[in-house]
Amino acid sequence: MKKIDRRNLPNYVIAILLILVFPLGVYFLTIKTYDSLKMIKRTSKVLKLCGYLALVIFVFYFIINLGSYISLFDSHMSFEMYSFKFLYLYIYALIVIVSTLVGGYYLDNKCSKLIIYTEFINVKHIKDIKMIADETGEDLETVKKVIQDLISKKYLLSVKLSEDKLITESMDKDNYVKCSMCGTYMKKSKKVRCDFCDNKIKL
Repeated sequence: MKKIDRRNLPNYVIAILLILVFPLGVYFLTIKTYDSLKMIKRTSKVLKLCGYLALVIFVFYFIINLGSYISLFDSHMSFEMYSFKFLYLYIYALIVIVSTLVGGYYLDNKCSKLIIYTEFINVKHIKDIKMIADETGEDLETVKKVIQDLISKKYLLSVKLSEDKLITESMDKDNYVKCSMCGTYMKKSKKVRCDFCDNKIKL
């Protein structure tokens, strides 16, 4: 049986999961946003906005129906005959609120860790993998995997991973512009924002 690539799950599959199994859809959405800090930030904002919007609707709906809930508990007969279908709506709303907020803040945490990687390597020129692991709270193997991903996506152009060490590579910096926030090098072009963190770049 072919193993499912969680990070490359098609968008239509994620959309179906969001409709049918909302928390699972959010999970795969957060896993998929690994391409750049910019993508992670945008997804995080959308998830948190959806979570807080769902929370406001949830509270508003509860307040406008509060009178009927109070009268329900005042009458023993109506309590026995009443349909509690509205509870399913509240349960689903809580699932949406919790999953979107958890997903949003998970991605915020991921943003913070990725900034540590790029800032340490590109800005502070720290090549000690163990020090990066201590700062991110991740094990050495995870740190090496993330660094390798960042190198393969060309967000870390000035280093090469060799076993447990980072080796500085020579590069023609005249053809590149450096982001002041994350230190990522980009080829000079008409772009005004960093490919990695979406920060404005002074050309």
